[in-house]
Amino acid sequence: MGGVLMAGYANKQGRKPLPTQLKVLRGNPGKRRLNDAEPKVVARIPSPPRELPQEAKREWWRIGRQLLAAGLVTDLDRMALAALVQSYSRWIEAQTMLAQTGLLIKGKDGSPRLNPLLRVSAQAQAEYTKMLSEFGLTPSSRSRVKATKNEEEDPFEQFLGTKAK
Repeated sequence: MGGVLMAGYANKQGRKPLPTQLKVLRGNPGKRRLNDAEPKVVARIPSPPRELPQEAKREWWRIGRQLLAAGLVTDLDRMALAALVQSYSRWIEAQTMLAQTGLLIKGKDGSPRLNPLLRVSAQAQAEYTKMLSEFGLTPSSRSRVKATKNEEEDPFEQFLGTKAK
């Protein structure tokens, strides 16, 4: 007899855990102990899989630069980033085809019906939005991220003994 399927992650109940880096950026709102044993990985944009379409590769580098600036992408994120840009590319392709064919098409009996590309577009957009949330890139997921100010003093300001305002 099979076990009960529960919500959560890998045989665990509840929400899947957030990466420590994302918790730090959010200011650790739950004030829970941070995972000191989490693997430390250097922030870096991984190389894109060569199988990605050209539109996906353009998005890879565009969004990859933004993720790198926030310290939210590493080589370990290659497949998650691939899923994100692939769904974006699929959405662009469906939108382009919809612009050419229209929202309605003729059914077999000649009556108008919704274009099946609408479903492809909606599914790709849902996948893209979900992956954006995984990286903290939607307005609601970003609102939970708190960027810390870089308190390093400018060497010139140190020399002058002043701080620019």
